[in-house]
Amino acid sequence: MSFNTLLVGRPGQQSIPSARQKFAPLGARPSNFAAGLNEYKAYELHCNDLFRSAHGRVALLAGGVIARLARDYINAEDVYDGPMEDARAGICSNWLLCVWDGNNDFAMWDNKLSEEEIELICGMYEIQMKEWNGTTNVGLKSWWPRPQVWKVSGLNRGYWSPDAEIWFQNRLTNIVAQQYR
Repeated sequence: MSFNTLLVGRPGQQSIPSARQKFAPLGARPSNFAAGLNEYKAYELHCNDLFRSAHGRVALLAGGVIARLARDYINAEDVYDGPMEDARAGICSNWLLCVWDGNNDFAMWDNKLSEEEIELICGMYEIQMKEWNGTTNVGLKSWWPRPQVWKVSGLNRGYWSPDAEIWFQNRLTNIVAQQYR
């Protein structure tokens, strides 16, 4: 289950969101790309860097598969550390959640994962797909389901259930055995 550890602060200045580029943190691959164990190990190194950073705590708050992956790297009690210093600055960004009704002189702040961080944790690749008419299209593949996919799956019960753990362990076993196609 996802949750937040909110910090009371002043309402922030709204930043202008930058246009988001298509992003695949593990890179672009050709249409015939078949991921192997070496790619998965490289993906784990990227995740290790993220989970051991200050944003690792934020991954635990995300719930679902993202939180489950984070638990292999981070102590669950780290969520009690509360929002990072950037949440206290009060400037909205891709890494901050601001809850404010627009009327009060206070707002609630917490950190959140950026889309790029979510895509990294899910292990996303961009796949160049050749169309029948010769044009190239882009598809996305990932080691783990993105939050919006997990949210509508039958395994999402609002908490990490024994069935979700069985699915997770089976998926991990299949990745290591390279039986995931």
